[in-house]
Amino acid sequence: MKKIIFLLVLVISLGSFTSFKKSWMYIGSARDGDKWYVNSSCDSKNGSGNDKYIKTWVKTEFRKRTLKKNGKTLTYTNVHQLELVEVNCKNRQIKYITTALYDAQGKVIDMWSWNENELAWINVVPGSMAEAVMIAVSERFN
Repeated sequence: MKKIIFLLVLVISLGSFTSFKKSWMYIGSARDGDKWYVNSSCDSKNGSGNDKYIKTWVKTEFRKRTLKKNGKTLTYTNVHQLELVEVNCKNRQIKYITTALYDAQGKVIDMWSWNENELAWINVVPGSMAEAVMIAVSERFN
């Protein structure tokens, strides 16, 4: 009986792991080879008309990322970044809320969030990865 329960828990765990792996939709690569993904589910949809926005997570896998921290310039390789963003598809704008940067082993290198009064909608530049994010989010969740 214990073996059956163990196998059942193992199968459920592997299923959860597999679905987690599928939770990121690849949207493209930047010229430097960095890869961009959008979460396959959105956190929320709010507003209406031109004020309608979609909140979701974006993942970027960087081959090389340089940060200035405590007066030092640090370069990391094979890191990934998660960003919570809001996207206004109608107005072609994006707002960055929270960002976390992880090293190759999954340890947090740095994390930052913006206060409500610091948050601002940014116009999406045509041909940029922000535009690819906006298009993917619009097609998936609108």
